Amino acid sequence: MRPMIVLLALAMAAPFAVEGTMHAQKVESGAGGRNMKHATGSFEVKIVPEEASAAEKAAGIARMSIDKVVSGDLAGSTKGEMLTSTTAGTGAMAYVAIETVRATLDGRSGTFVLIHKATMNKNDPKSQSLNITVAPSSGTEGLAGIAGDFSVHIDGTGKHTYTFDYELP
Repeated sequence: MRPMIVLLALAMAAPFAVEGTMHAQKVESGAGGRNMKHATGSFEVKIVPEEASAAEKAAGIARMSIDKVVSGDLAGSTKGEMLTSTTAGTGAMAYVAIETVRATLDGRSGTFVLIHKATMNKNDPKSQSLNITVAPSSGTEGLAGIAGDFSVHIDGTGKHTYTFDYELP
């Protein structure tokens, strides 16, 4: 059973495929007169299975480490952890993750935290839902006060790109 969970986690870590392209669900941005900026680029990601706790093992939950190198308008690296689960009988899959980004954006350097939440049913790829957002008040140094939504795109060759709609004070 454990190998299936690891394969699921690796597949889910690269958000869900629909018609050869990966999509992240866009969260409404720019409401209330916010001055959102748009950053784009690419990243390399390394996802490694980690030892799960006894409670995670009993529940069929897998744990993965996330390491990314990000380039483009947002340049730096991330470190984080992901928890994944699947229900074999129904095809339901989910993951949550948290990662700390250490990067430069708009000539400003610092850190912030991204929170991931994803669900889908492997029997219906269009059922996907992926939200990645900046944790409120998580920005430090030059990125203090950052807010925004991060979208992941994976093309048919496996190349990871991103769009990041954000605001800085």
